[in-house]
Amino acid sequence: MRTKESVVLNKSLFNLGVHLYQPPTQLARVREEIFRVCYLPLVLYMEQYPFIKLSMNLALSLGEHLPHEYLARLRALYEKGQLEMVNTIAFHPLAPITPRELLIKQIRLNEEFYRKHIIGNDPLPGIFPPEMAFKQSLARLFSELGYKWCIADDKMFVHQRSKMEEHLRAPSTWIPEAYGIGVLLRSRKRSAEIAFEDIWNGRQYAQKLIVGQKEWREKLGHDGASYLYMYLDGETFDHHRPGLLEKFLRPFCEEIA
Repeated sequence: MRTKESVVLNKSLFNLGVHLYQPPTQLARVREEIFRVCYLPLVLYMEQYPFIKLSMNLALSLGEHLPHEYLARLRALYEKGQLEMVNTIAFHPLAPITPRELLIKQIRLNEEFYRKHIIGNDPLPGIFPPEMAFKQSLARLFSELGYKWCIADDKMFVHQRSKMEEHLRAPSTWIPEAYGIGVLLRSRKRSAEIAFEDIWNGRQYAQKLIVGQKEWREKLGHDGASYLYMYLDGETFDHHRPGLLEKFLRPFCEEIA
């Protein structure tokens, strides 16, 4: 990968994304319960609080079972600019070990689903490989298919730079590139904190991240912006962690808005 300097203003940029997926073999009653306690309330919160803005990737293996009325509400949020749709691979295969032709077929299937129900003919520049499993040859494939950026986990990138000072290991002011597309690195540390640690006060957590980004820029001697990219399983909100929508997501998004 090579680096690409970003030209931005002096501020902190935060992105929070959700990955919505259920396996094709999921029991209908389980899928319906998750819809009731998680997927539906998530949309209700976005409709009620316009400052909640999320990235979302929705696998066809789940999307084809969602009510058409729900998909229409996703489209309305997308058209209002509250929802960024990121493509994914229809039935959640691990991309680095999946045959090329099968990957292409499933990527196109998922895109067709998005276009029919949510985004119409709008551009779809980003793609989320399942589990954020990544190798550089995937970037070449994504580029050939017209994507401008993809998402990967930052663990291996940070590990390869482990001998550097801590503030230099993960990119915060530039985006790595491979085969001409940006590789947005999801912060494993911050995403895991939200998903698994005892963090319930979204406003306090947002303030902590804002201060942390400011200190990071100061250590780098950077007078532009910095970014933090976080991505979670959508089911984290009120399925795995009941109450997280109200206690974390709403105040977090209000604070960073």
